[in-house]
Amino acid sequence: MTKVMEDTRSKSEVTFPSSDPSCQLHGDLTLPISSSDEDIALLPAIVIVAGSGPVDRNGNAPSMRLNFNIYNRFAQHIHDKPSSDNT
Repeated sequence: MTKVMEDTRSKSEVTFPSSDPSCQLHGDLTLPISSSDEDIALLPAIVIVAGSGPVDRNGNAPSMRLNFNIYNRFAQHIHDKPSSDNT
């Protein structure tokens, strides 16, 4: 697992097994940098499963010249939003 620090976030590549042994799911896990594993264990999670077509992990479709980094921006927005019990 390779870690890359970005501002106040830590990004790691992760792999999950599936019910089909010949298939594994790959993705990126982005977490706020925290001082303890306990803080990280209490964070909510969002899993984004990309739709059909040639879309990369950041939501870009280079073959169609669509490079908006939408999934990356969404993760940043969720990270930057102040937490509250009402959201």
